[in-house]
Amino acid sequence: MSNFPKKAIAFGNTVSGRDKLCRLLQYSFRGLSDLLDRLDSSEYAVLVKKFKRLDAGISTARKLMRIGKSLEMLYAAKDAFYIENLVIQTCVALSRISSACFLFLDHIIWLRRVKAIKIDITPVSRLSNQFWLLSLVMNLIRNAHDWYRIQQYHTQKQATAKPTDFVPETLPTILDTAKNAFDILIPLNGLQYAKVPGVVQGATGALSSIIGILTIWNNHLKLQNK
Repeated sequence: MSNFPKKAIAFGNTVSGRDKLCRLLQYSFRGLSDLLDRLDSSEYAVLVKKFKRLDAGISTARKLMRIGKSLEMLYAAKDAFYIENLVIQTCVALSRISSACFLFLDHIIWLRRVKAIKIDITPVSRLSNQFWLLSLVMNLIRNAHDWYRIQQYHTQKQATAKPTDFVPETLPTILDTAKNAFDILIPLNGLQYAKVPGVVQGATGALSSIIGILTIWNNHLKLQNK
Protein backbone atom coordinates (compact mmCIF):
# COMPACT_ATOMS: atom_id res chain seq x y z
CA MET A 1 0.00 0.00 0.00
CA SER A 2 2.95 2.37 0.63
CA ASN A 3 3.73 2.46 -3.10
CA PHE A 4 0.12 3.15 -4.10
CA PRO A 5 0.25 6.99 -3.85
CA LYS A 6 3.48 7.11 -5.87
CA LYS A 7 2.09 4.78 -8.53
CA ALA A 8 -1.16 6.73 -8.66
CA ILE A 9 0.72 10.02 -9.16
CA ALA A 10 2.99 8.45 -11.79
CA PHE A 11 -0.07 7.03 -13.55
CA GLY A 12 -1.87 10.38 -13.51
CA ASN A 13 1.21 12.14 -14.89
CA THR A 14 1.09 10.11 -18.10
CA VAL A 15 -1.05 11.18 -21.06
CA SER A 16 -1.98 7.54 -21.65
CA GLY A 17 -3.10 7.11 -18.05
CA ARG A 18 -5.33 10.18 -18.11
CA ASP A 19 -6.70 9.23 -21.51
CA LYS A 20 -7.63 5.71 -20.33
CA LEU A 21 -9.43 7.09 -17.27
CA CYS A 22 -11.36 9.55 -19.42
CA ARG A 23 -12.12 6.79 -21.91
CA LEU A 24 -13.53 4.62 -19.13
CA LEU A 25 -15.85 7.47 -18.10
CA GLN A 26 -16.79 8.24 -21.70
CA TYR A 27 -17.90 4.72 -22.58
CA SER A 28 -19.56 4.24 -19.20
CA PHE A 29 -21.72 7.31 -19.90
CA ARG A 30 -22.43 6.06 -23.43
CA GLY A 31 -23.60 2.68 -22.16
CA LEU A 32 -25.69 4.21 -19.37
CA SER A 33 -27.36 6.74 -21.68
CA ASP A 34 -28.37 4.02 -24.14
CA LEU A 35 -29.54 1.70 -21.36
CA LEU A 36 -31.73 4.38 -19.77
CA ASP A 37 -32.99 5.47 -23.19
CA ARG A 38 -34.15 1.92 -23.89
CA LEU A 39 -36.28 1.99 -20.75
CA ASP A 40 -38.36 4.62 -22.58
CA SER A 41 -39.32 6.41 -19.40
CA SER A 42 -39.73 10.19 -19.18
CA GLU A 43 -38.20 10.25 -15.69
CA TYR A 44 -34.81 9.26 -17.18
CA ALA A 45 -34.94 11.73 -20.08
CA VAL A 46 -32.89 14.39 -18.27
CA LEU A 47 -30.25 11.83 -17.23
CA VAL A 48 -30.01 10.48 -20.78
CA LYS A 49 -29.33 14.00 -22.11
CA LYS A 50 -26.73 14.64 -19.40
CA PHE A 51 -24.92 11.35 -20.06
CA LYS A 52 -24.92 12.00 -23.81
CA ARG A 53 -23.45 15.47 -23.25
CA LEU A 54 -20.81 14.02 -20.95
CA ASP A 55 -19.98 11.34 -23.54
CA ALA A 56 -19.53 14.00 -26.26
CA GLY A 57 -17.66 16.38 -23.94
CA ILE A 58 -15.18 13.78 -22.74
CA SER A 59 -14.69 12.57 -26.32
CA THR A 60 -13.70 16.11 -27.37
CA ALA A 61 -11.41 16.48 -24.34
CA ARG A 62 -9.67 13.20 -25.19
CA LYS A 63 -9.07 14.41 -28.74
CA LEU A 64 -7.39 17.52 -27.32
CA MET A 65 -5.20 15.40 -24.99
CA ARG A 66 -4.06 13.32 -27.96
CA ILE A 67 -2.88 16.30 -30.05
CA GLY A 68 0.57 15.37 -31.39
CA LYS A 69 0.12 11.69 -30.52
CA SER A 70 -0.02 10.83 -34.23
CA LEU A 71 3.62 11.91 -34.70
CA GLU A 72 4.65 9.96 -31.61
CA MET A 73 2.94 6.83 -32.94
CA LEU A 74 4.49 7.26 -36.40
CA TYR A 75 7.94 7.65 -34.83
CA ALA A 76 7.33 4.51 -32.71
CA ALA A 77 6.55 2.52 -35.88
CA LYS A 78 10.26 2.46 -36.78
CA ASP A 79 11.02 0.50 -33.60
CA ALA A 80 8.98 -2.39 -35.01
CA PHE A 81 11.71 -3.09 -37.55
CA TYR A 82 14.02 -4.18 -34.71
CA ILE A 83 11.66 -7.04 -33.83
CA GLU A 84 13.16 -10.33 -34.99
CA ASN A 85 9.90 -12.22 -35.59
CA LEU A 86 8.73 -11.19 -39.07
CA VAL A 87 5.00 -11.65 -38.37
CA ILE A 88 5.12 -9.60 -35.17
CA GLN A 89 7.31 -7.00 -36.89
CA THR A 90 4.83 -6.58 -39.77
CA CYS A 91 1.75 -6.49 -37.53
CA VAL A 92 3.22 -4.00 -35.06
CA ALA A 93 4.53 -1.72 -37.83
CA LEU A 94 1.23 -1.68 -39.76
CA SER A 95 -0.78 -1.27 -36.55
CA ARG A 96 1.27 1.75 -35.44
CA ILE A 97 1.19 3.39 -38.88
CA SER A 98 -2.59 2.87 -39.03
CA SER A 99 -2.94 4.28 -35.50
CA ALA A 100 -0.86 7.33 -36.52
CA CYS A 101 -3.21 7.95 -39.48
CA PHE A 102 -6.27 7.43 -37.25
CA LEU A 103 -4.94 9.91 -34.68
CA PHE A 104 -4.03 12.49 -37.33
CA LEU A 105 -7.60 12.37 -38.67
CA ASP A 106 -8.78 12.55 -35.05
CA HIS A 107 -6.94 15.89 -34.77
CA ILE A 108 -8.87 17.16 -37.80
CA ILE A 109 -12.17 16.01 -36.27
CA TRP A 110 -11.29 17.90 -33.07
CA LEU A 111 -10.52 21.07 -35.05
CA ARG A 112 -13.93 20.76 -36.74
CA ARG A 113 -15.70 20.23 -33.38
CA VAL A 114 -14.21 23.40 -31.90
CA LYS A 115 -15.11 25.20 -35.16
CA ALA A 116 -11.50 26.02 -36.00
CA ILE A 117 -12.06 24.71 -39.55
CA LYS A 118 -15.10 24.20 -41.75
CA ILE A 119 -15.14 20.86 -43.56
CA ASP A 120 -17.53 17.97 -44.16
CA ILE A 121 -16.63 15.72 -41.23
CA THR A 122 -18.43 12.58 -42.51
CA PRO A 123 -15.72 11.28 -44.92
CA VAL A 124 -12.97 12.19 -42.42
CA SER A 125 -14.74 10.30 -39.65
CA ARG A 126 -15.25 7.27 -41.90
CA LEU A 127 -11.59 7.22 -42.97
CA SER A 128 -10.56 7.58 -39.32
CA ASN A 129 -12.66 4.53 -38.40
CA GLN A 130 -11.14 2.57 -41.29
CA PHE A 131 -7.61 3.21 -40.04
CA TRP A 132 -8.69 2.33 -36.48
CA LEU A 133 -10.22 -0.91 -37.75
CA LEU A 134 -7.06 -1.77 -39.72
CA SER A 135 -4.92 -1.17 -36.63
CA LEU A 136 -7.11 -3.50 -34.54
CA VAL A 137 -7.14 -6.18 -37.25
CA MET A 138 -3.32 -6.11 -37.26
CA ASN A 139 -3.34 -6.41 -33.47
CA LEU A 140 -5.67 -9.42 -33.58
CA ILE A 141 -3.53 -11.12 -36.25
CA ARG A 142 -0.56 -10.59 -33.96
CA ASN A 143 -2.58 -12.03 -31.04
CA ALA A 144 -3.44 -15.12 -33.13
CA HIS A 145 0.26 -15.59 -33.93
CA ASP A 146 1.15 -15.24 -30.24
CA TRP A 147 -1.37 -17.93 -29.32
CA TYR A 148 0.16 -20.13 -32.02
CA ARG A 149 3.62 -19.60 -30.51
CA ILE A 150 2.31 -20.44 -27.04
CA GLN A 151 0.69 -23.63 -28.35
CA GLN A 152 3.89 -24.59 -30.20
CA TYR A 153 5.94 -24.01 -27.05
CA HIS A 154 3.79 -26.36 -24.96
CA THR A 155 3.86 -28.98 -27.73
CA GLN A 156 7.66 -28.82 -27.95
CA LYS A 157 7.98 -28.82 -24.17
CA GLN A 158 6.19 -32.18 -23.99
CA ALA A 159 8.35 -33.63 -26.77
CA THR A 160 11.80 -32.30 -25.88
CA ALA A 161 13.72 -30.42 -23.21
CA LYS A 162 15.56 -28.29 -25.78
CA PRO A 163 15.40 -24.53 -25.25
CA THR A 164 12.96 -22.62 -27.44
CA ASP A 165 12.65 -19.09 -28.78
CA PHE A 166 10.91 -16.31 -26.88
CA VAL A 167 7.36 -17.27 -25.93
CA PRO A 168 4.69 -14.66 -25.09
CA GLU A 169 3.36 -14.78 -21.55
CA THR A 170 -0.18 -16.11 -21.30
CA LEU A 171 -1.85 -13.46 -19.09
CA PRO A 172 -0.66 -10.42 -21.13
CA THR A 173 -1.73 -12.26 -24.30
CA ILE A 174 -5.20 -12.92 -22.84
CA LEU A 175 -5.59 -9.27 -21.81
CA ASP A 176 -4.37 -7.87 -25.13
CA THR A 177 -6.59 -10.23 -27.15
CA ALA A 178 -9.63 -9.32 -25.04
CA LYS A 179 -8.86 -5.59 -25.34
CA ASN A 180 -8.61 -5.74 -29.13
CA ALA A 181 -11.72 -7.93 -29.44
CA PHE A 182 -13.70 -5.46 -27.30
CA ASP A 183 -12.44 -2.41 -29.19
CA ILE A 184 -13.05 -3.70 -32.71
CA LEU A 185 -16.82 -3.53 -32.23
CA ILE A 186 -16.70 0.28 -32.09
CA PRO A 187 -15.19 1.03 -35.55
CA LEU A 188 -17.27 -1.83 -37.02
CA ASN A 189 -20.35 0.02 -35.81
CA GLY A 190 -19.01 3.39 -36.95
CA LEU A 191 -18.46 2.01 -40.46
CA GLN A 192 -21.88 0.30 -40.37
CA TYR A 193 -20.29 -3.11 -40.95
CA ALA A 194 -22.14 -4.29 -37.84
CA LYS A 195 -24.97 -2.87 -35.79
CA VAL A 196 -23.71 -2.63 -32.22
CA PRO A 197 -26.11 -1.19 -29.61
CA GLY A 198 -24.85 1.76 -27.58
CA VAL A 199 -25.08 -0.23 -24.35
CA VAL A 200 -22.78 -2.90 -25.84
CA GLN A 201 -20.36 -0.25 -27.12
CA GLY A 202 -20.34 1.28 -23.65
CA ALA A 203 -19.68 -2.05 -21.92
CA THR A 204 -16.93 -3.21 -24.31
CA GLY A 205 -15.33 0.24 -24.42
CA ALA A 206 -15.28 0.42 -20.61
CA LEU A 207 -13.83 -3.11 -20.31
CA SER A 208 -11.06 -2.42 -22.84
CA SER A 209 -10.31 0.83 -20.98
CA ILE A 210 -9.96 -1.09 -17.69
CA ILE A 211 -7.53 -3.48 -19.39
CA GLY A 212 -5.60 -0.48 -20.72
CA ILE A 213 -5.44 1.01 -17.23
CA LEU A 214 -4.15 -2.28 -15.79
CA THR A 215 -1.37 -2.56 -18.39
CA ILE A 216 -0.23 1.01 -17.70
CA TRP A 217 -0.41 0.51 -13.92
CA ASN A 218 1.47 -2.81 -14.05
CA ASN A 219 3.99 -3.02 -16.90
CA HIS A 220 4.27 -6.81 -16.43
CA LEU A 221 0.73 -7.14 -17.82
CA LYS A 222 1.72 -5.41 -21.05
CA LEU A 223 2.40 -7.57 -24.11
CA GLN A 224 6.08 -7.60 -25.09
CA ASN A 225 7.01 -6.97 -28.73
CA LYS A 226 9.41 -9.86 -29.38
